[in-house]
Amino acid sequence: MTDAELEVMAAVGPESGDQDVERGLLRAPRRLPKAAEVLADELRAQIIRAGKPAGTQLTTEAELIEEHGFSRGTVREALRLLEVEGLIAIRRGPRGGVSVAQPDLTQVSRSLSLLFTVDETPLSDFFEFRKLVEPYAARLAAGASDDARRRLFAYAEKTPDDDSEQATNFHRELAECAGNEIVRVMLVALHNVLDRHVRLEAIDERVVTTVSEVHRRIARAILDGQPDAAERRMRRHLEAFEALLREQGRLGQPIVPRSRWRN
Repeated sequence: MTDAELEVMAAVGPESGDQDVERGLLRAPRRLPKAAEVLADELRAQIIRAGKPAGTQLTTEAELIEEHGFSRGTVREALRLLEVEGLIAIRRGPRGGVSVAQPDLTQVSRSLSLLFTVDETPLSDFFEFRKLVEPYAARLAAGASDDARRRLFAYAEKTPDDDSEQATNFHRELAECAGNEIVRVMLVALHNVLDRHVRLEAIDERVVTTVSEVHRRIARAILDGQPDAAERRMRRHLEAFEALLREQGRLGQPIVPRSRWRN
């Protein structure tokens, strides 16, 4: 174990004193942070505070070893943790290196999908959330810029022949148009999870055609700057789709059944 790793252990070591030791025996044992986690925390803070744009080259692996005193294995594990988060990109080889990356919603969606699958969260819970948030997102979108509203309408005008995923992607496009980052992140991440279920189901072609037409009506209300109509049409759309799933006995099913889990 290196000096740096020993310092990590010492920093989170047990309390001193007989009474403290006795109390410690009665408490659940604390998990000591691994040296790689400590280093990852420090590097993450440095990257975020510096505000460096994506693509910026960072300290090399050898320089990190020399600067922090951790072993090569510890440094590599710390970098792997940040890479999984999407905060850095690692390119291997003679011209390889570590650079800043732009995190996206892939990691968020994967974590949510895993959580919902393990907990067997039903589709009914998802639709309750959608009915609360998406009609309001449509209302917000009606107040977006002219360019944003035109882009959304142009996307809604596409047909399944132009874009096979138009029916599901429309909701992501609307979330982007809403102009609220929290709404965008939550809806896009959750719709990525929903896709894991929807793409596995056989959806009648007539349903797809009907959904596309409803999306165009919602987009028209947004384009015309009619928040009440946009909100009302989105709510009716979600309620109709929910009723369809209820008729098919699918609302009580998990969003992503365990038997159909895929990475």
